[in-house]
Amino acid sequence: SWIGGFAGGLYDSNVSKCCAKGVLSLPSSFDIAAPTEIGGFAGYSDEESSYANCYAQVNISGLVLEHGGGFVGESVESMYTDCYTNTNVPGEAARGFLGGFIGFSYDNNTLINCYSTGDVENGVCCGGFAGHLSSTDLLENCSWYTESNTVAIGDISTSFPYFCSSQIDGSYIY
Repeated sequence: SWIGGFAGGLYDSNVSKCCAKGVLSLPSSFDIAAPTEIGGFAGYSDEESSYANCYAQVNISGLVLEHGGGFVGESVESMYTDCYTNTNVPGEAARGFLGGFIGFSYDNNTLINCYSTGDVENGVCCGGFAGHLSSTDLLENCSWYTESNTVAIGDISTSFPYFCSSQIDGSYIY
């Protein structure tokens, strides 16, 4: 299951000039029925969804069971342009990836001119911008700022046992 400040899950959607503000309160203990992907804007994004000029300013509290992101928890084949988030991703993840903008990027995501400013803590793999990126993702002119993370991307790998790197062009941290 998915939970997000704007929508739980989005498929083949075009979203522009929208925002999510508020509080997402999750269970504080392990519960198999609890949401698995959490995002300040969307919990899950799939099937060529696109987001332009959107932002999330959400307070997430509780336990994230799988993947959590300041903007999107898990994403597949989606495009993000000029989007940002100021969302703190909670301090516990039972078994997933946490990122300031995107928690887990599965495949073929494009992120252009996006940034995150929230804090991220204590996931299996944490990053100030992304918990996990796929080898087929494209990042261009993206950034993050957080006091709690020193790495921008927790994990850039999808095919084991070898290591793959995503295309990162002009992206930076500050």
